[in-house]
Amino acid sequence: VSFFSGGAITDHIGAFAQLTYNNAPFGAQDPADPFTSKLWTWDNTDVRYANTGNIAGMPVTYGITANNNPSVQDPWNTTPAWAFPYAVSNVAPSPAAGTLIAGAFAAHVGGVGAYAWINDLVYLELSGYRTINPNTQANLGADPFRSPGMFDGVAPYWRVAVEPHWGNHWLEFGAFGMYTRVHPWAFTMDTNGFYTFDTFSQTDRYNDIGFDTQYQYQGSNYWITLRGTYIHENQTLDATFGNTLSDNPTNTLNTFKALASLAYGNDNRVVLTGQYFDTQGSSDTG
Repeated sequence: VSFFSGGAITDHIGAFAQLTYNNAPFGAQDPADPFTSKLWTWDNTDVRYANTGNIAGMPVTYGITANNNPSVQDPWNTTPAWAFPYAVSNVAPSPAAGTLIAGAFAAHVGGVGAYAWINDLVYLELSGYRTINPNTQANLGADPFRSPGMFDGVAPYWRVAVEPHWGNHWLEFGAFGMYTRVHPWAFTMDTNGFYTFDTFSQTDRYNDIGFDTQYQYQGSNYWITLRGTYIHENQTLDATFGNTLSDNPTNTLNTFKALASLAYGNDNRVVLTGQYFDTQGSSDTG
């Protein structure tokens, strides 16, 4: 069960926060385990400062965002954090492989960035993320071992998009990306049989680049939306391959999504949505 809250705090500061309640895994909990004992988990959270101004006579909305999931702050539903399907069951099948930018570190990182929406046309953003201390993650209800590891330094995230509109038509196209250096978990155990927070000294490098587009048309009593997203990821697995945990020293992964949606009624009372998705990449049984 997830609870959502969003809105203004002051004239220029606002927040969006999601809090999730999870049942104990397999119906039981171990009080000695700091991860399985957490039922409440912080989820997608974005706190931001926003203001308006002018540059060379052009209106600009600008601000600062602080969030815990790269792309959760994005204005469009083409980036990973809020892409369709917006909510899924834990028992529903889903692809076993996914890019790092598509939620691998959601709720495990904290980031701060600056953004600008220029002349009601161009959106620009640059943010930086670091992994949160594992003990702090545990206190927030996030199991650190559900992420690939710990960042080495700051991981930059960037976003650029253009959205021209005419009449009842809106067209967005843009790009986004993230570069990360990750120390994978070594999965060593202490004397009590719990995993320690040890990581390998080497790093795996992930370079994700995505391209997205969205078209919307507003009719008299309906909306039509078309979306597409393509993400290409290059993996350089110095740590994983160096510790015999992968077959290949490098891998690639490509994901593609195409969506069509019809919202009917003055209040969008009925919404029909369908999506095609495709995941391809190099084969690595390790």
